[in-house]
Amino acid sequence: MMKRHSILFFLVIGLAACINTAESKDPAHWTEEELNSWFSKKNWLSDTSLLPDASISKRAFAISYHKNKDRWNKAFDYLRKTVADSIIPGIVNLDGENVFVKISAYNSKKPADVFYETHRQYADIHYVHSGTEYIGIKDIQSLSEEKPYNAEKDISFFKAQDGHKLFASHGTFFIFFPGEVHRPALRAEDSSYVQKIVIKIKI
Repeated sequence: MMKRHSILFFLVIGLAACINTAESKDPAHWTEEELNSWFSKKNWLSDTSLLPDASISKRAFAISYHKNKDRWNKAFDYLRKTVADSIIPGIVNLDGENVFVKISAYNSKKPADVFYETHRQYADIHYVHSGTEYIGIKDIQSLSEEKPYNAEKDISFFKAQDGHKLFASHGTFFIFFPGEVHRPALRAEDSSYVQKIVIKIKI
C-alpha cells in the first residue's frame, strides 16, 4: 500500500513538473526575469547594431514572436539587410498579406497636422532610415475617435494634441501592437526630410 502511494506521489509531482515546463515555454506565463532575459539576449534579432526602443512592450512582442516566428524573422532579416542600403518609396512584399513593407519619404510635420492611429490586424515595426522625427504615444482610453476603423486599410484615427514623444533616428526601431496608438512623422525642432521603413506583420 505504501509503495502504491509513493508511486502515485511521484506521478503527481512529475505531472506538475511537466505542466510547469509547458507553461514556461509560453511567454504569457514567463516571469519578468525570464522575459527580460529573453529580450536582452536578442537572439530573435541576430547579429546587428540595430537597437529596440525601450518603449516596446516586451511581453506583447514575446507572445507574438513565438506565435509567428517565421513572419517576425522575415521582417527582421529585411530590416538588417536594408539598414545600410538606399531605399525607394513603395511597397515590398515579404510574405503576401502576412508580412510587407511600406517605404515612404516626407517632411516631418507639426503635431496639429497628424492624427494618432492604431491597427487591429497588424503590428508595425517603425524604422527611420534617414532624418529624424518624434513618434507620439498615448493611452487609447484617453482618446476620442476621429475617423472610424477602416478594415480595408486596418487603421483607426484619433485626435489629440498632447502625449509622450519618442525620438526616432537611424539605428533604433520601434514596435507598435494592435491597440497601441502612435502618431508618427512629428517634427523634432525644424521640419526634417525623413525616409521611413514600416514593416507590417499580421498577428
